[in-house]
Amino acid sequence: MTAAIKPRALKKDSVVALLAPSSRPPSPVEVNRCKALVEKMGFKVVVGKHVLDAHGYMAGTDAARLADLNEAIEDDSIEGIFMLCGGYGALRLLPEINYRHLSKNPKVIIGSGDCTAILLAVHKMTGGMVVFYGPNLNEVVDKRGFELVKEAVCTRGSLTAIEPNFDFNSPEHDLKSYCHSSIEEDVEGVLLGGNLTSLVSLMGTAYQIETESRLLFLNDNKERNDILDRWLTNLTVCGAMQAAAAVIYGEFHDCYQRGAYSMHSIYELIIERMDRLQSPYAVGFPLGEGGRPSVLPIGIRARLGKNNAGLTFLEAAVESD
Repeated sequence: MTAAIKPRALKKDSVVALLAPSSRPPSPVEVNRCKALVEKMGFKVVVGKHVLDAHGYMAGTDAARLADLNEAIEDDSIEGIFMLCGGYGALRLLPEINYRHLSKNPKVIIGSGDCTAILLAVHKMTGGMVVFYGPNLNEVVDKRGFELVKEAVCTRGSLTAIEPNFDFNSPEHDLKSYCHSSIEEDVEGVLLGGNLTSLVSLMGTAYQIETESRLLFLNDNKERNDILDRWLTNLTVCGAMQAAAAVIYGEFHDCYQRGAYSMHSIYELIIERMDRLQSPYAVGFPLGEGGRPSVLPIGIRARLGKNNAGLTFLEAAVESD
C-alpha cells in the first residue's frame, strides 16, 4: 500500500473556501453563520459564488457547483475546502473534478453526508490523498463540533482517539444498548468510509471503494431502516464487508422503520448481519450526522481496540510546513 498523500495543516490566516456541491444552504443567514464560525477558527474565508443558487433541490446547476469546486481546487492560495451542507448532487460532479491538480497540490477537504462521494472520489482518484470525514458546517452547532473541526485540520500530530462513549443521558435513544463489539484482538488498517447511502452510490463506478484490509466506517442520517439494510446487503453481496479488516458503525441518527413492516432497529439489523458474516465489527461510536459528530481522516492508518477500547490514529493526517 502506497503512503498517504497529506495536505498541509491549516494555520492562522489560511484561506478556506466554503462550498455547497450538493443541496442549497437554507438561507444567507446560515451561510453567514458558517462563515463567522470559520473566521473564528482563525482562517480567511472565500464563499463559493453559487452556494445560494437554486436549481431544483441543488445549489445551482451542475456546471455552477462544479465551477465553484474546481475554482477552489485550482486556486493555490486556497488551502482548505469546507462543505456547507449535504443533501444531494455531489455524485453528479465526480467525472469533471480536477483530481490531477489536487494530486499535485493537496489541500484540506472536510465534509460528510452526500459530500462523502466527493471525499471518496478524491481519495481514490488522487492515489491516496487524505480527506476528512467530519461535520458539514451547518452541523457545527456547539463548542464540541467547533473544536473537533479545528483540531482535525490544524493538528500536526496524531488526532485524539475516538472512544465509543455516546451521551448516555441523551433523551433521543437508549444508546447504552447500542455499544457492542466483536473485536477480540486489536485490528489495524487504513481508514475508509462515510455516509452509507452516498458510499454505496459509488459502487459500480470508477470511484467505488476498495475495502481490502481497511477499517471501514459507516453511518447515515434520516433514512428508513429497510433501505439501509438494502445498502448493507449490497456491500455484503459484492464482498466489501467481508474484505474489510473491521467495520465500525457510528450513529444512524433519526433512522427508523418509517412505515416499513419490519420492527427491527437498524442496530439489530447490523448486529444480526455481522454476527452471521462472522466479520470483526464495532457498534457505538460517536460518528454522526445530526447527532454526535467525530472527524475521521480517510487514508491514514488507525487501530480499532478490542472490547470497545476505541479508535486510535497511528499517524498524523496533515503535513507540517
